[in-house]
Amino acid sequence: LSSNTGAFDDGTAILEKAPYGPLSLAGLRVPFTNDIQGSLDGAYLTTIGGYALQFETNYQFSSGGPWNYSGANGILSTTNNPTRNSLNLFLRLFAPDDGWMVSVFGKNVTDYRYVAARVTQVQYWSQPATWGIIITAKQ
Repeated sequence: LSSNTGAFDDGTAILEKAPYGPLSLAGLRVPFTNDIQGSLDGAYLTTIGGYALQFETNYQFSSGGPWNYSGANGILSTTNNPTRNSLNLFLRLFAPDDGWMVSVFGKNVTDYRYVAARVTQVQYWSQPATWGIIITAKQ
C-alpha cells in the first residue's frame, strides 16, 4: 500500500503562446501519481498423489491523483487518474521431480477496463480479460 505526493519545484511551467505566457505548475503534484495504490497477493501449495498443486491470486488497485495538466488561453486544467482494479488468478499442477507443469491462468478476470494512456485525441485502453493454458517441460 503506498501513496505519492511529489510536487513540482518553482520554475516548472506549461509554455503557452502569447499573450498568456507560461502557466506555473509549482507546488502541484506530479502527474501519473496516485492518491493510493496497492497490491494484495496470496498463494496456496498442496500435494495430491505426488504432484504439486499451486493456486495464486493477485489483486492490484490504484485511485485518485492527477493524470495530466494542460493549459489553454491562460487557464490550467487537470485531468484526474482513473480508478484501476485488476484481479489475476493462476492454477498450476506440476511434478517437482519430473520437470513438467500445466498452468491455467486468468488475467484481469473481472474485465475491468480503463484508459491506460492518452496521446492527443487517441485513448489507449487497458487489456481485456485474458484466459489461457501453458504447458512446459524440461528437456
